[in-house]
Amino acid sequence: MIGIDEVSKSEEMIKFASEYGKWLRAGYPVYFVCTGLYENIQELCNVKNLTFFRRATTIKTEPLNMIRMTEVYRNKLNIAIDEAREMAIITRGYAYAFQELGVLYFKKCDDETLDDIILRLKTELYAYSYEKIWEEMTAMDRFLAELLVEKEEYKREEVLKLMGDKAGSYSMYRDRLVKRGILNSRQGYISFALPFFAQYIKEYGKYSI
Repeated sequence: MIGIDEVSKSEEMIKFASEYGKWLRAGYPVYFVCTGLYENIQELCNVKNLTFFRRATTIKTEPLNMIRMTEVYRNKLNIAIDEAREMAIITRGYAYAFQELGVLYFKKCDDETLDDIILRLKTELYAYSYEKIWEEMTAMDRFLAELLVEKEEYKREEVLKLMGDKAGSYSMYRDRLVKRGILNSRQGYISFALPFFAQYIKEYGKYSI
């Protein structure tokens, strides 16, 4: 069993994947498990001669369960269920936010409130997650995302109107951002899947390279 975390289309990864394909064809009892961002996995799938990668079983991780997050916060932090539920809702099921909020709450000073901790959570998300996500988004990805920052969710018709002459690209870029875990799409509505991502775009998006 071989495991690799955060795979990407690097020279070393392509060499390894090529060798692994040879081991499979030779009938060796080897197994390979990897994790990575959607677009990085797709890039590897599109590399010539790595057809086994395209045939491999892929599992898309879903947002964390709200009840389970609430119970973890309540039991591990010894807090009331109402506060635990509020914290779980804040994270929107984003694993990094769930983990970081729990750590920040555990380390908080006695006089700190949840609002104080949320400010620190935003800083962590912005610096260690959202900056990287934003940098890796295409110009059209950003264009669509920037249209969605003024309220919680938008109707499809609203977004098409905001996109103007670029409306024909809506479905393609919406689907890209949904697959990357940046947007949620339900019954004709779209919204951000990541907590405070709209605020990040408004506060820092235009300053990113």
